[in-house]
Amino acid sequence: MGFGGVIAAMVICITFISFATLFAQAVVAPTQNIAGELSNLLQRERLTADSGATINSATLDSPTQLRFNVTNTGGVPVQVRDFDEIDVLLCYVENDTKKQRVVWLSYSESGLGEDIWYLHRVFVDGVEGDIINPVSVANKTGAWDPNETVELVAVLSTPIDVNEKCGIILSLPGGKTT
Repeated sequence: MGFGGVIAAMVICITFISFATLFAQAVVAPTQNIAGELSNLLQRERLTADSGATINSATLDSPTQLRFNVTNTGGVPVQVRDFDEIDVLLCYVENDTKKQRVVWLSYSESGLGEDIWYLHRVFVDGVEGDIINPVSVANKTGAWDPNETVELVAVLSTPIDVNEKCGIILSLPGGKTT
């Protein structure tokens, strides 16, 4: 084999190695991403399976303010820093227009605003206050632990017709809905 044959063999070997490297990267990188996504999905599924809440009661304090108690019936705490991931939907009839309204309420740490909800207080076994992972909304620390009941307040932009029924849907960060 002459010098030209050696160069041709080297070019073929380099081309083959380049294609093999590109192929390996194309196969291995997506597999690593799939494994990571699968791990994240399993974590979310565990949270959904282990989480739960029950709305115990609701009281209309004024035509635009509703107070409701919700107990964490799941096996995992809900971190205060994740409260903004809790969805609250309220279905009611407006007092003035008599039209049915469905409103998504955004979380408000301060309790200021309209069409918002905020944490008012925490109960353990019917007594106000919590001992394990005490909640501090201002510091975004603590947790709503299993078997604890929170009193949430909804502030609305339009008044509720007190003669009509009202519905509340609450969805936890893991996706469990009550």
